[in-house]
This record gives sequence, C-alpha cells and structure tokens, in this order.
Amino acid sequence: MPYTPPHPWLETLAYRSAQPLIGLACQLVWRARVTGQEYIATSDGPLLVLPNHTSMFDPLWVGYYSWRRLGAMASAQLFRYAFLSKVIGAFGAFPKAKFVKDRDAMRHMQRTWDMGHAILIFPEGTRSWDGRTQRVIPGIGRLIKRMDARVVYCRIKTGHLHHPRWAKYPRWVPIHLEFDGPHSYSDLEAADIDDEVSERIQIDPVQAVDGRCWGWRMAHGFPAFMWGCPACNGFDALDIHPQDGNAVLCGDCGAGWRLDPFNRMHPMEGTPVAGEPVESVVVQRDRFIGRLGTPPIKHSALLESEGILLREAGQIGRVTRSKTPDVLAQGILTLTREELQVVDEHGEVAWTVDLKTLVAVSLELAGVLQIRAQDGLYIQLMPDTGATMKWGHFVAHWAKAAGAEKLRFG
Repeated sequence: MPYTPPHPWLETLAYRSAQPLIGLACQLVWRARVTGQEYIATSDGPLLVLPNHTSMFDPLWVGYYSWRRLGAMASAQLFRYAFLSKVIGAFGAFPKAKFVKDRDAMRHMQRTWDMGHAILIFPEGTRSWDGRTQRVIPGIGRLIKRMDARVVYCRIKTGHLHHPRWAKYPRWVPIHLEFDGPHSYSDLEAADIDDEVSERIQIDPVQAVDGRCWGWRMAHGFPAFMWGCPACNGFDALDIHPQDGNAVLCGDCGAGWRLDPFNRMHPMEGTPVAGEPVESVVVQRDRFIGRLGTPPIKHSALLESEGILLREAGQIGRVTRSKTPDVLAQGILTLTREELQVVDEHGEVAWTVDLKTLVAVSLELAGVLQIRAQDGLYIQLMPDTGATMKWGHFVAHWAKAAGAEKLRFG
C-alpha cells in the first residue's frame, strides 16, 4: 500500500513547534558546532541535501541547521512502529525500502521535488557502524543527473561518537557539522557523480574532538557488535563487566577492555591483555573479522564434516506492515554454503532459501535482521541468542560467495 503523507498543515505545525526545542538541544545537549550552513539557508527552490549517516539524530541536526523544511527519505522499518511513524511522518519523512527499488518512495520524492522543497537523502542507504563512510547507493548519480539537481552536502563529523549505531546509550560528545555546496553536475556522467558524492561525504572516524567528552554505560550494546573476542576469537564470549558498565570481559579467556567516548578500547589491568596498546574499535573489529577469512568460517571441522557454517535455535518470519513478523518456520537455523534453512525437531528441512537469490541483508532498528530475495521474499531472521550481527555477516558474505554479486549489506 502506498504511503499516505499527513496533511501539509500538520507538517508545518510540527516543524514550527519543534524548531525551538531542537535548537535548545543543539546548544545545551549536543553542543553543536556548524560551518557552511549559509549554503543551504540561502538556497531556494528544490534541493538535494546529502549527508553521511552516523546516528539516529542525523535528520534532526541536518534539518535544524538547514533552516528550511526537508522531506527526508527514511528506512521503511521505522514506519512499522505506529507512534514513530506518525511522529516522523509529521516532520516530512517518508518510507523507502533499504537496498531495493521502491517505486512508491520515488514517486513521493518526485512530488516533493516538483513542489520546490528540499529533500534529505542519506546516500549510503544505512547508518555507519563505526564512522567509516560506506559505499553510496547504486544509482544516486543517475538520480542527480535525471533531476538536474543542485546538491548540498553535510559532513557529520562526530555523530558516530555521540551515539554509535551499536550503543544503547549516547555519549556527551560535541556535534560537528560541515555543510558544503550547492553543487551542480550537468556536465558529469552518473558514475562520476557517484564518485563525487562518496568523496564529499567522507569523514575521519578517529579524528580528534574539541571539547569535554564523557559517557556512562558505554559498553552496553558492544558485545552484540563485537560478536567475538579480539584476543581469543571466542564467539559470543564478550559480556558487560559486572561492576563497570563501560567495560567488557571475555568469558572464554578473561580478557577485558574499557571503552572511552572516542570508541577506543583500553586493556584492563589484571586481564590477559593488560599492557597491550590502546586501539580503536575499528582496528580491533577489523582484526577479528579478518581472522575469520572471506567468506568467514567459524568451525572448519563442522564445515568439512557436515557442510554447516552456523547452527542455532531460532525462527524465520515474513515481514509485514506491523513490527511483528508472521512466523514461517521455527527450529534450528542452519547456514550452509548454498542455503539458509530451518530444520524442525524431526531433522527435516522446514524452510529454505537459496543464498544466490538474495539481494539485500539489512540490520534495522533494535537489531532486527531482515533479508530480501529476488522473488519478492522478505523475511526476518530471529536467532534465539539475538546474535543478528553475526548472522548478518555470515549470510551476506556467503551469499556473495554463492553468486549474489549485487547483494547489499549494512
């Protein structure tokens, strides 16, 4: 069913009412520091605003300092929550299915454009996990070319430190925004525009931050993100330190680290990693992922003897318009080189999908893992342990190995 936007007067009322509150939060809570906002404030008529995507607060920050209403393209998953759908819809957001063509979203965007409004699109298509800019959505250059659009960029330089995508709680880190534009690209080919967009939204994920920074419970959410110990490679072995919400311990080898507001891991005294250098989350996670290989292998013996990569109790559900999926099968989630399966209590395959047919593997709000296939299959994978990031990583990489070359993951 196509998205029905709220009445224009409701959008206007919501925008005007919220502006003073967001401005107060920008000054007192987020301690925002902004440059280049005059580029967008002085631009009338239709405009594309393209920021990098670091935090759930990005639309508020960019929208406030744009000083004009933005029609924001947002993940369709957000609109499955009734109250949230009404709130963000009132501020001009409209749903777009991640990583796949969505004609309803494109038609809504075109209508907004034709009315002369500014449109906010995150060209990466999803939030960054660690601040590193991801590959831009295929076709963003063609869109800009077709619309002959003027483009303003916004580099959100510290949003990934204020509230990392994996973290349950924000940190108090000043927000730095840098606007750039407007730019026109009538003389460039679509592929060259893609490259330009990617370059313009790049940031340094480990840059220095001016101003006092602090946080609490900074490790909450981290074990799900770093789903293996950087010291011993133990899967699902990290847990929050019982006396320190900023620290994690490995239940297998006893290694421990404290996190700081800059996403650095400090080896803890009295653990097997004490005395090792302080390193960023980016470095530690890359090292762990690298040890698994590409495509990743957890237990080579299990793969060789039974052809199984991952196996865990859970269920598969069909994604619906509500936030609760319709259960298709439950039992043992099983990933092989060619298929994702559910095996029932009798050892029979109750459900299966061919990996090479997958087109998108996406991690959504609240750790939800959703998968799309070429035949229109749209499912949610629900392991009993909640280890959706681990399953997403394995499914995406083995799908590409099976032949799903254009699959998007994020």
